[in-house]
Amino acid sequence: PTRPLTLAPPNSNMLFLPEASAFLGETSQETVAQAQELDTSTVVERFRDLAKEHSLNISFCLHEAAGGEKAYNTQVVLDERGEIKARYRKVHLFDVDVPRGPVLKESRYTVGGTDLVSCDVGGSFVLGLTTCYDLRFPEMYQALRYCHGVNLFSVPSAFTKPTGQAGHWSTLLRARAIENQSYIVASAQAGRHSERRESFGHSMIIDPWGVVVAELGPEETDIAICDLNPKLVESVRQRMPIDQHREVGRAALGWDKK
Repeated sequence: PTRPLTLAPPNSNMLFLPEASAFLGETSQETVAQAQELDTSTVVERFRDLAKEHSLNISFCLHEAAGGEKAYNTQVVLDERGEIKARYRKVHLFDVDVPRGPVLKESRYTVGGTDLVSCDVGGSFVLGLTTCYDLRFPEMYQALRYCHGVNLFSVPSAFTKPTGQAGHWSTLLRARAIENQSYIVASAQAGRHSERRESFGHSMIIDPWGVVVAELGPEETDIAICDLNPKLVESVRQRMPIDQHREVGRAALGWDKK
């Protein structure tokens, strides 16, 4: 971000950064070469210092060494003391031939994760950790809401420009917020990174009713600031009790209640 952290309101509780916020290389070889284990990572140490200096919870992303010629695409959440609260390794890898765009094969250099991850971030919020392409798999978000008690999702991303321009980014984000009646914080890489890679941008925050309450521009790398209200989550869920209504549909499909 271009704005110094000291310009954020003094009572800010959490900072969300995009996918590959530590490093986005031109080649997969560059990405794997700079990957480190979390326990000894100089990137993690720097973010620990920032968390303690500003008394902030921080969500950031880096590539974590997985051994051999591959890495994990990892999201880390630190508390205000700089301690690791959660680590999520991206489950759904982006192996796609984008129409009118690049061919991206994330699995060539990335090992997929196997676990869903959530953590308490204070203020009556339970954060569900997801990353970019995960956005296209609604069952993941539903499992985090109904099995983990999540009411806030992080979606750090480096969304491709063609899919963003087709409306996928905002449509999918709002859908995940509406169907799970939860806040979405989607911090996104923006602009051109190299000759072959350009990200859509449009970082946004969406409330549990599906309203976009903060958004940055297509190439804007500023900090969007927003107050999140847990009482709004409660109100939306009480007035439209999807958690109760879904049981009827799941029973009709022969699924269990969860």
